Amino acid sequence: MSLLQIAATLRERPGERARKIPTRKLPDFVVKLIGLFNVEIRDLVPLLGKARDATSAKRLLGWQPRS
Repeated sequence: MSLLQIAATLRERPGERARKIPTRKLPDFVVKLIGLFNVEIRDLVPLLGKARDATSAKRLLGWQPRS
């Protein structure tokens, strides 16, 4: 499940806070541009477009995600 899917699911809930959850995706080129000026974002730029999973957490910690 992607972060966009999680955001969309949370946004379906009633209440003021749920309506404020962003559900749009920031284009990669914008993130790279911001990374030129922001150190924290710059560290994330190499991770753009890479799929991440929790295999290590599952294996080492016995963690199982919820459905």
